[in-house]
Amino acid sequence: MKRRKVLIALLWLLGTSSVSGKQNTTQSSDVYQVAAAADSIIYKRALESIQNRVPLTYNAEVQKFIDIYINRQKGRISQMLGLSQYYFPIYKKVFENRNVPEELKYISVIESSLNPQAVSHMGATGPWQFLYEVGKLYGLEISDRVDERKDPFLAANAAASHLLESYYIYDDWLLAIASYNC
Repeated sequence: MKRRKVLIALLWLLGTSSVSGKQNTTQSSDVYQVAAAADSIIYKRALESIQNRVPLTYNAEVQKFIDIYINRQKGRISQMLGLSQYYFPIYKKVFENRNVPEELKYISVIESSLNPQAVSHMGATGPWQFLYEVGKLYGLEISDRVDERKDPFLAANAAASHLLESYYIYDDWLLAIASYNC
């Protein structure tokens, strides 16, 4: 991705330089705009490539969050990429068996950055961020010794149940996603 941005910027620079070798004074802002436009295309295509049964929209609001992750949280992204190698195959297997769209695995990225030890200020725990009552509702054992909200397989099954229940109510995966934290 970075290589492509550099190539586009270099091509633009070569195309806007005058014959005498002087460069346009607005060149740096224009290069940024060209690179941003190239990024937008890349991000839109990436969303389209992971989309299966749930429509994933690319717009300015989505771009704002992409920018936050890319520009301010590079270390966190590296960590999530590493954790995804472990968690996503588990989620894929669970979701395939339960007939849940695979792209919903990204909810756990938003909820916890794939951190099984994550605990919210409200006490939601694990990669799927289940509150105590919701975890119990979906059959997870939560005690002083065990907290199955942190178990990737069991919590993914509970998340699949929760999402399927919402889908059966609303008949729409986007509404099921929206209701996930309700």
